[in-house]
Amino acid sequence: MKRLIYILLIMIIPLYIISYPWPIRPFDTAHSVSATLGDVRGTSIAPRFHRGIDIPADSGTAVFSITSGDSVKYTSTGDGIYIDNMWYIHIENMINRNIPVTGILDTTTSSPTQIGEVMDYGQPGPSGDHLHFQIGNPTTNGPFYNPLLYDDGFDNYIDNNDPTIQSLQYYKAFTEINGREAAIETTTVREGLDTILFNNTYHPEVCEGIDISIHTNDVNNIWETSGIYRYYCNIVHLANNDTIISLLDIDNKFDQVEPPSNGDDVNFVYDLEESEPANSTTFEYWLFNEIDDTGITNGWLDFDTNRVGIDGLYKISVYAEDVDSNYDSIIDTFIVDYQDPRILSIGNCTR
Repeated sequence: MKRLIYILLIMIIPLYIISYPWPIRPFDTAHSVSATLGDVRGTSIAPRFHRGIDIPADSGTAVFSITSGDSVKYTSTGDGIYIDNMWYIHIENMINRNIPVTGILDTTTSSPTQIGEVMDYGQPGPSGDHLHFQIGNPTTNGPFYNPLLYDDGFDNYIDNNDPTIQSLQYYKAFTEINGREAAIETTTVREGLDTILFNNTYHPEVCEGIDISIHTNDVNNIWETSGIYRYYCNIVHLANNDTIISLLDIDNKFDQVEPPSNGDDVNFVYDLEESEPANSTTFEYWLFNEIDDTGITNGWLDFDTNRVGIDGLYKISVYAEDVDSNYDSIIDTFIVDYQDPRILSIGNCTR
């Protein structure tokens, strides 16, 4: 009986392992990915999230629909098509509107319908010739899901490259704003903790809250740098081994965007003062602002001034992952002293 159950499980389990073909040939072979869901786009004044992934391809490359559909719709930009909830953008010579399309998934014995060709988009690189592919509801303008994870992602996609964390940057919490209630992390009035320390001008409010940004990126299949899928941290008071923030307390993932929405939510995720959204090679994320499927919750590292034993040396460990769980980490230390109160120093980053 046990053997029969085992055989049945082998037969059943593959039904739940779902992936889908690539929209350019070869359909079942992994292609390069030069940008991922959630990467920052637009301008510092009007930032937005990247809604999908970019697949580098030469101009003129044939593009096919993954799924079948009764009606082809053009995007508002005029350079794309969506069929059901899958979007194919930056293409030309597109198939006519409102005609049936046979998708790759339904063509085991015949050829799928070609829906267009990759357009001549510019020079090689993240803004060069590529197919932009996204998954989301066209009638509600989102949410848009991560194509590398949706229904187990593309056939045979593997990212063997580790993300890289270059550094951490420390700031006084809410130095950028007048008050805590409407915090926007990207105005020009900023006060880094290192600047305060070097100028030897210690402010009592320094220790009331700390913002930290992490400078990181991922290299996708040796093509171009991109943002990461997930980042999280752990903070420990070394004197008493007390965990201030555990790995599960702040665990930010890019499973979908819109929500979180374009505009202010982008400011809460990215430190746009440190990088331009267009053609970024390093992405700066605010560590304590939590991402979920409804939006962004503004956060900061806060200390309880009435807590006994809060002074001392702290260790922070920060991790960044891609969709295949490759990761990088960085460890830093800082000292909190509430006797004055002030932060005495920030240690050097170690790898």
